[in-house]
Amino acid sequence: MSASQPLTASGVTIVPGRYGSAVRVNGQDQLVYDAGGRIDPAAGSVQLWVRPEWVWNDDREHVFLEIGTPQAGNGQDGYFLRLAKADWNGLYAWLGDGTREVGLYGDIGSWAPGIWHHLALAWQAVQPGTDFHRYTLWIDGVLEDSQVLRRPAAGSPSQ
Repeated sequence: MSASQPLTASGVTIVPGRYGSAVRVNGQDQLVYDAGGRIDPAAGSVQLWVRPEWVWNDDREHVFLEIGTPQAGNGQDGYFLRLAKADWNGLYAWLGDGTREVGLYGDIGSWAPGIWHHLALAWQAVQPGTDFHRYTLWIDGVLEDSQVLRRPAAGSPSQ
């Protein structure tokens, strides 16, 4: 999605990144792209470098990435994916369409402010032609959680 223009970019600033430049998003800042047609619920991955400026145990939610809306599937077609630090102080990834969902969880208890971390989330069929799909969450190259479900967690992709 790096080549597309954002739909909304309010309050964000360009800062030095892990490699090249990065976007700093904090507080009520928003950076919104149209993800329609770019996420395949059957197989895919997202990965990003993050450098939180908060302590890991601040009891607040901090969203790194959100695609779609959690209301997808409640009378709407669509897909959602959310990767965030929860107010219970762990990392979670949530994928679904409102009727089929999967949650993955990771420990970030060693995180300190200002340190870069690599996050990756992947989903794919266990074997070609099977209904079983594996979902994995990686933090700094370490597999934190993995689940296998009998079907994809979501239907068709949407914004």
